[in-house]
Amino acid sequence: MFNTLLKILGNAFGAVSLNGDIYDQSQTSPVTKVAPSDFNSRLKVLQEHYTMDTIIDVDDEILGPFLPEGARVIDAILIINGSTGAGGIFDLGLKAFEDIDENTVAEDLDSLVQAADAGGQAVLKRALAASILGNTLGKIGKGGAQTVATCTEATTTTDVTPVDIEWFVLYTLES
Repeated sequence: MFNTLLKILGNAFGAVSLNGDIYDQSQTSPVTKVAPSDFNSRLKVLQEHYTMDTIIDVDDEILGPFLPEGARVIDAILIINGSTGAGGIFDLGLKAFEDIDENTVAEDLDSLVQAADAGGQAVLKRALAASILGNTLGKIGKGGAQTVATCTEATTTTDVTPVDIEWFVLYTLES
């Protein structure tokens, strides 16, 4: 009944479109698979895992793998699967690296994820849109860029149950 009402109103006051732009396009052109060489199909994932079985102090770093040359970060996720006690805040960022123009990009320890607070609970935190969409990271040059999780508020637990810290960085690989 609602659709009928919209059609009547549309005819009375001008055309009413109930379809989004992408949906409309998909109705007029055939759906095709993306070729493996196309930009959209080059999404890669960097993953790191660390089991915290002792207290981690402020400014302690958990070093992770390197993003390769030509990487451009799309998104990042930091997961801490349990409570780190009354404290335990972590950032995810990059050590200093060279961009494709051979400019040194300063170390930025919270350039990917900021303030994942696992004090009292597990946490999953994603990258800030400003960091990723604003392209503040640039394209990574020769030598790559090392990922690093940094403790900004000391953990307080020495619980017998270890806490896992994981991160995922989604990136495209451009030549």
